Amino acid sequence: MRLTRNDPDLLDQRSPDFITRATSIFKRTIWPYHRAEVRGLDRIPRDHGVIYVGNHNGYPYMTEFYLLTSAIFEKYGMSRYPYILGHDFTLSLPLANQFLTRYGCVRASRANAGRVLDRDESLLIYPGGDEELMRPYRDRARLRFQGRAGHVRLALAYNKPIVPVVAVGGHSTALILDDLHWVAHAIGAKRKLRVSAWPLMLSIPWGLTLGPFIPPYLPWPSKIIIEVLEPIVFPPASSVGADEATWVRTCALRLERILEDALQRLETERVSNHGLRQIGERGKQSLRRWGVSSGSRRSSIDRSQAAG
Repeated sequence: MRLTRNDPDLLDQRSPDFITRATSIFKRTIWPYHRAEVRGLDRIPRDHGVIYVGNHNGYPYMTEFYLLTSAIFEKYGMSRYPYILGHDFTLSLPLANQFLTRYGCVRASRANAGRVLDRDESLLIYPGGDEELMRPYRDRARLRFQGRAGHVRLALAYNKPIVPVVAVGGHSTALILDDLHWVAHAIGAKRKLRVSAWPLMLSIPWGLTLGPFIPPYLPWPSKIIIEVLEPIVFPPASSVGADEATWVRTCALRLERILEDALQRLETERVSNHGLRQIGERGKQSLRRWGVSSGSRRSSIDRSQAAG
Protein backbone atom coordinates (compact mmCIF):
# COMPACT_ATOMS: atom_id res chain seq x y z
CA MET A 1 0.00 0.00 0.00
CA ARG A 2 1.40 3.38 -0.99
CA LEU A 3 1.32 6.06 1.69
CA THR A 4 -0.01 9.47 0.78
CA ARG A 5 2.47 12.17 1.74
CA ASN A 6 0.95 14.96 3.80
CA ASP A 7 1.90 18.55 3.04
CA PRO A 8 4.05 19.71 6.00
CA ASP A 9 3.04 23.32 5.38
CA LEU A 10 -0.68 22.78 6.04
CA LEU A 11 -2.00 23.50 9.52
CA ASP A 12 -5.33 21.72 9.18
CA GLN A 13 -3.88 18.19 9.08
CA ARG A 14 -3.56 18.12 12.87
CA SER A 15 -6.05 15.58 14.23
CA PRO A 16 -7.35 15.77 17.84
CA ASP A 17 -8.58 12.16 17.59
CA PHE A 18 -5.15 10.99 16.46
CA ILE A 19 -3.45 13.00 19.23
CA THR A 20 -5.80 11.43 21.79
CA ARG A 21 -4.84 7.92 20.66
CA ALA A 22 -1.12 8.70 20.42
CA THR A 23 -0.87 10.35 23.84
CA SER A 24 -2.79 7.44 25.38
CA ILE A 25 -0.15 5.05 24.02
CA PHE A 26 2.66 7.27 25.33
CA LYS A 27 1.13 7.28 28.81
CA ARG A 28 1.18 3.47 28.88
CA THR A 29 4.67 3.06 27.40
CA ILE A 30 7.37 5.72 27.52
CA TRP A 31 5.96 7.42 30.63
CA PRO A 32 6.39 4.44 32.99
CA TYR A 33 9.46 3.16 31.14
CA HIS A 34 11.35 6.40 31.84
CA ARG A 35 9.66 7.16 35.18
CA ALA A 36 8.88 10.48 33.53
CA GLU A 37 8.07 13.69 35.37
CA VAL A 38 6.68 16.83 33.77
CA ARG A 39 6.60 19.68 36.25
CA GLY A 40 5.25 23.21 36.17
CA LEU A 41 2.29 22.78 33.81
CA ASP A 42 0.30 25.22 35.96
CA ARG A 43 2.71 27.95 34.85
CA ILE A 44 1.36 27.88 31.28
CA PRO A 45 -0.80 30.98 30.61
CA ARG A 46 -4.37 30.07 29.73
CA ASP A 47 -5.70 33.16 27.98
CA HIS A 48 -3.77 33.32 24.68
CA GLY A 49 -1.41 31.31 22.52
CA VAL A 50 2.16 31.00 23.77
CA ILE A 51 5.56 30.08 22.34
CA TYR A 52 7.11 27.13 24.10
CA VAL A 53 10.90 27.16 23.72
CA GLY A 54 12.77 24.01 24.73
CA ASN A 55 16.05 22.15 24.52
CA HIS A 56 16.47 18.96 22.55
CA ASN A 57 17.61 16.02 24.65
CA GLY A 58 18.62 12.84 22.90
CA TYR A 59 18.86 11.69 19.28
CA PRO A 60 16.94 10.12 17.61
CA TYR A 61 14.46 9.23 20.35
CA MET A 62 13.32 12.79 21.20
CA THR A 63 11.31 11.68 24.24
CA GLU A 64 11.19 15.27 25.53
CA PHE A 65 8.90 16.17 22.62
CA TYR A 66 6.42 13.32 23.15
CA LEU A 67 6.40 13.57 26.95
CA LEU A 68 5.85 17.34 26.97
CA THR A 69 3.09 17.38 24.36
CA SER A 70 1.24 14.43 25.89
CA ALA A 71 1.41 16.09 29.34
CA ILE A 72 0.03 19.36 27.95
CA PHE A 73 -2.74 17.50 26.13
CA GLU A 74 -3.69 15.49 29.22
CA LYS A 75 -4.01 18.63 31.35
CA TYR A 76 -5.42 21.16 28.87
CA GLY A 77 -6.71 19.27 25.86
CA MET A 78 -6.24 21.15 22.58
CA SER A 79 -6.51 24.60 24.19
CA ARG A 80 -2.79 24.75 25.14
CA TYR A 81 -1.57 22.02 22.79
CA PRO A 82 1.01 23.46 20.36
CA TYR A 83 1.82 23.18 16.73
CA ILE A 84 5.42 21.95 16.55
CA LEU A 85 8.03 23.26 14.13
CA GLY A 86 9.80 20.26 12.60
CA HIS A 87 12.85 19.60 10.45
CA ASP A 88 12.36 19.33 6.67
CA PHE A 89 14.17 16.02 6.47
CA THR A 90 12.21 14.35 9.27
CA LEU A 91 8.90 15.48 7.83
CA SER A 92 9.86 14.06 4.43
CA LEU A 93 10.33 10.50 5.72
CA PRO A 94 7.59 7.91 5.07
CA LEU A 95 5.57 7.07 8.20
CA ALA A 96 7.21 9.93 10.09
CA ASN A 97 5.48 12.35 7.72
CA GLN A 98 2.06 10.82 8.27
CA PHE A 99 2.49 10.50 12.04
CA LEU A 100 4.01 13.90 12.75
CA THR A 101 1.72 16.01 10.57
CA ARG A 102 -1.34 14.46 12.22
CA TYR A 103 0.30 14.97 15.62
CA GLY A 104 0.66 18.71 14.94
CA CYS A 105 4.08 19.17 13.30
CA VAL A 106 4.59 21.67 10.50
CA ARG A 107 7.73 22.47 8.53
CA ALA A 108 9.94 24.94 10.37
CA SER A 109 9.64 28.30 8.62
CA ARG A 110 8.83 31.88 9.56
CA ALA A 111 5.71 31.74 7.38
CA ASN A 112 4.31 28.66 9.10
CA ALA A 113 5.11 30.03 12.56
CA GLY A 114 3.35 33.26 11.64
CA ARG A 115 0.23 31.42 10.46
CA VAL A 116 0.05 29.54 13.76
CA LEU A 117 0.40 32.72 15.84
CA ASP A 118 -2.09 34.58 13.64
CA ARG A 119 -4.65 32.01 14.77
CA ASP A 120 -3.70 32.69 18.42
CA GLU A 121 -2.56 29.07 18.70
CA SER A 122 0.44 27.90 20.68
CA LEU A 123 3.75 26.99 19.08
CA LEU A 124 6.59 24.69 20.20
CA ILE A 125 10.11 25.52 19.00
CA TYR A 126 13.41 23.73 19.60
CA PRO A 127 15.89 26.38 18.38
CA GLY A 128 18.91 24.08 18.69
CA GLY A 129 17.68 21.81 15.91
CA ASP A 130 19.86 18.91 14.80
CA GLU A 131 23.00 20.57 16.18
CA GLU A 132 21.65 20.34 19.72
CA LEU A 133 19.85 17.05 19.18
CA MET A 134 23.09 15.31 18.17
CA ARG A 135 25.43 16.97 20.66
CA PRO A 136 27.76 14.63 22.59
CA TYR A 137 26.80 13.13 25.92
CA ARG A 138 29.48 15.21 27.65
CA ASP A 139 27.57 18.38 26.63
CA ARG A 140 24.14 17.14 27.70
CA ALA A 141 23.72 19.94 30.28
CA ARG A 142 24.62 22.72 27.83
CA LEU A 143 22.44 24.48 25.29
CA ARG A 144 23.40 24.68 21.65
CA PHE A 145 21.20 27.35 20.08
CA GLN A 146 24.06 28.61 17.85
CA GLY A 147 22.93 32.23 18.20
CA ARG A 148 19.49 31.53 16.74
CA ALA A 149 16.91 34.07 17.89
CA GLY A 150 13.95 33.58 15.57
CA HIS A 151 11.81 32.50 18.53
CA VAL A 152 12.46 35.84 20.24
CA ARG A 153 11.67 37.78 17.05
CA LEU A 154 8.34 35.95 16.82
CA ALA A 155 7.52 36.67 20.47
CA LEU A 156 8.24 40.37 19.98
CA ALA A 157 6.43 40.63 16.64
CA TYR A 158 3.27 38.89 17.87
CA ASN A 159 3.41 40.05 21.50
CA LYS A 160 3.38 36.48 22.80
CA PRO A 161 4.82 35.14 26.06
CA ILE A 162 7.68 32.67 25.82
CA VAL A 163 7.30 29.62 28.03
CA PRO A 164 10.77 28.05 28.60
CA VAL A 165 10.81 24.25 28.89
CA VAL A 166 13.81 22.22 30.06
CA ALA A 167 14.33 18.46 29.64
CA VAL A 168 17.03 16.12 30.97
CA GLY A 169 17.63 12.38 30.74
CA GLY A 170 17.13 11.72 27.05
CA HIS A 171 20.84 11.85 26.31
CA SER A 172 21.28 8.76 28.46
CA THR A 173 18.94 6.57 26.38
CA ALA A 174 21.81 6.11 23.88
CA LEU A 175 25.25 7.68 24.16
CA ILE A 176 26.48 10.08 21.50
CA LEU A 177 30.24 9.86 21.89
CA ASP A 178 31.00 12.62 19.39
CA ASP A 179 29.06 14.67 16.84
CA LEU A 180 31.88 14.57 14.23
CA HIS A 181 31.05 17.83 12.51
CA TRP A 182 34.07 17.48 10.28
CA VAL A 183 32.66 14.29 8.76
CA ALA A 184 29.31 15.94 8.05
CA HIS A 185 31.10 18.86 6.46
CA ALA A 186 33.37 16.61 4.38
CA ILE A 187 30.50 14.65 2.84
CA GLY A 188 28.26 17.68 2.30
CA ALA A 189 25.57 16.54 4.73
CA LYS A 190 24.47 20.09 5.49
CA ARG A 191 23.82 20.81 1.84
CA LYS A 192 22.22 17.47 0.98
CA LEU A 193 20.35 16.57 4.18
CA ARG A 194 20.37 19.80 6.21
CA VAL A 195 22.18 18.08 9.07
CA SER A 196 25.42 19.43 10.50
CA ALA A 197 26.58 16.41 12.53
CA TRP A 198 27.48 12.78 11.82
CA PRO A 199 27.20 11.25 15.29
CA LEU A 200 29.21 8.34 16.65
CA MET A 201 26.71 6.55 18.90
CA LEU A 202 26.62 3.69 21.37
CA SER A 203 23.25 1.98 21.65
CA ILE A 204 21.59 -1.32 22.51
CA PRO A 205 21.81 -3.74 20.68
CA TRP A 206 23.83 -2.18 17.84
CA GLY A 207 26.88 -1.07 19.78
CA LEU A 208 28.83 1.59 17.87
CA THR A 209 27.16 3.19 14.86
CA LEU A 210 28.22 6.11 12.70
CA GLY A 211 25.86 8.64 11.17
CA PRO A 212 22.31 9.84 11.81
CA PHE A 213 20.65 6.79 10.22
CA ILE A 214 20.41 4.30 13.07
CA PRO A 215 18.06 1.29 13.12
CA PRO A 216 15.47 1.16 15.93
CA TYR A 217 17.29 0.53 19.19
CA LEU A 218 16.40 -0.30 22.78
CA PRO A 219 16.66 2.93 24.76
CA TRP A 220 18.23 2.75 28.19
CA PRO A 221 15.42 3.35 30.75
CA SER A 222 16.94 6.56 32.10
CA LYS A 223 14.90 8.85 34.32
CA ILE A 224 13.54 11.79 32.30
CA ILE A 225 12.53 15.07 33.94
CA ILE A 226 10.89 17.99 32.15
CA GLU A 227 10.12 21.31 33.78
CA VAL A 228 8.00 24.17 32.47
CA LEU A 229 9.50 27.42 33.74
CA GLU A 230 7.88 30.78 34.41
CA PRO A 231 6.64 32.58 31.26
CA ILE A 232 8.63 35.55 29.99
CA VAL A 233 7.11 38.56 28.25
CA PHE A 234 9.69 40.70 26.51
CA PRO A 235 8.69 44.34 25.97
CA PRO A 236 9.17 45.83 22.49
CA ALA A 237 12.54 47.35 21.67
CA SER A 238 11.02 50.82 21.38
CA SER A 239 9.90 50.75 25.02
CA VAL A 240 13.46 50.24 26.26
CA GLY A 241 15.14 52.63 23.84
CA ALA A 242 17.11 49.93 22.03
CA ASP A 243 17.47 49.09 18.35
CA GLU A 244 15.65 45.95 17.26
CA ALA A 245 18.68 43.73 16.51
CA THR A 246 20.44 44.53 19.79
CA TRP A 247 17.28 43.99 21.81
CA VAL A 248 16.52 40.65 20.14
CA ARG A 249 20.02 39.41 20.97
CA THR A 250 19.76 40.70 24.56
CA CYS A 251 16.45 38.88 25.08
CA ALA A 252 17.76 35.69 23.44
CA LEU A 253 20.82 35.62 25.73
CA ARG A 254 18.65 36.16 28.80
CA LEU A 255 16.41 33.27 27.79
CA GLU A 256 19.40 31.00 27.14
CA ARG A 257 20.82 31.76 30.60
CA ILE A 258 17.49 30.87 32.22
CA LEU A 259 17.24 27.63 30.26
CA GLU A 260 20.84 26.55 30.82
CA ASP A 261 20.71 27.28 34.56
CA ALA A 262 17.60 25.11 34.85
CA LEU A 263 19.13 22.46 32.61
CA GLN A 264 22.19 22.12 34.84
CA ARG A 265 20.06 22.13 37.99
CA LEU A 266 17.81 19.33 36.74
CA GLU A 267 20.70 17.23 35.43
CA THR A 268 22.45 17.52 38.79
CA GLU A 269 19.24 16.43 40.52
CA ARG A 270 18.72 13.56 38.09
CA VAL A 271 22.23 12.19 38.47
CA SER A 272 22.23 12.67 42.27
CA ASN A 273 18.88 10.95 42.83
CA HIS A 274 18.46 8.61 39.88
CA GLY A 275 21.92 7.85 38.47
CA LEU A 276 23.47 4.39 38.22
CA ARG A 277 25.50 4.92 41.39
CA GLN A 278 22.35 5.70 43.39
CA ILE A 279 20.53 2.72 41.90
CA GLY A 280 23.49 0.54 42.82
CA GLU A 281 23.59 1.89 46.37
CA ARG A 282 19.87 1.27 46.83
CA GLY A 283 20.37 -2.26 45.52
CA LYS A 284 23.22 -2.87 47.97
CA GLN A 285 21.09 -1.57 50.84
CA SER A 286 18.29 -3.92 49.86
CA LEU A 287 20.71 -6.85 49.69
CA ARG A 288 22.20 -5.96 53.07
CA ARG A 289 18.74 -5.80 54.61
CA TRP A 290 17.91 -9.16 53.08
CA GLY A 291 21.21 -10.63 54.25
CA VAL A 292 20.72 -9.48 57.83
CA SER A 293 17.18 -10.79 57.87
CA SER A 294 18.07 -14.18 56.38
CA GLY A 295 21.09 -14.41 58.66
CA SER A 296 18.87 -13.77 61.65
CA ARG A 297 16.52 -16.52 60.55
CA ARG A 298 19.41 -18.98 60.18
CA SER A 299 20.69 -18.08 63.65
CA SER A 300 17.29 -18.71 65.15
CA ILE A 301 17.06 -22.10 63.47
CA ASP A 302 20.57 -23.02 64.61
CA ARG A 303 19.74 -21.99 68.17
CA SER A 304 16.51 -23.98 68.20
CA GLN A 305 18.31 -27.05 66.86
CA ALA A 306 21.01 -26.70 69.52
CA ALA A 307 18.40 -26.37 72.22
CA GLY A 308 16.62 -29.49 70.94
